[in-house]
Amino acid sequence: MPESPYEAQPMNGDARPLVTTHRDSGRVLVTIVGELCLDDSEMLGRKLRAALDGPQQGVDLDLSGVKFWDCATLNVLLTARRQALAEGKTIAVTAASHIVERLLTLTDTHSLLVPSRQKADVAPGRSEVAHLHRAMQTRPEIDLARINAADDHRPRTAMGRGR
Repeated sequence: MPESPYEAQPMNGDARPLVTTHRDSGRVLVTIVGELCLDDSEMLGRKLRAALDGPQQGVDLDLSGVKFWDCATLNVLLTARRQALAEGKTIAVTAASHIVERLLTLTDTHSLLVPSRQKADVAPGRSEVAHLHRAMQTRPEIDLARINAADDHRPRTAMGRGR
């Protein structure tokens, strides 16, 4: 029984998630269906480590069949992501249920696990370059905002004009 009405609990405590892997074209597709919680963390970690073993470029995760997952599960994915990056590989969520999308958004980890068009154009390990490139593109707007803010704080004469 949850201690709080807001404490997340799996819908069916006895259900075990179904995790399947399929190796194809340089990547491994891992499909997960069901409910994931702290009790499943060790099993999921083993499956993801096994999927990362070998010459493939990385792992694609189909989480569209996930009905429940918690932060322990997210931690397993982030740990696997760190392992993948250390090996020059990637882990990407390619399909996600509403529940998965919501937790990724609430924890601000969506951008780490879900590839975007911009990230696809950037080589692995080059995210700092992508951030710098984006900053340089927005620099004129930032400079203009700074000038306007400085004008707002400049001393005014009795007529309302700056000195």
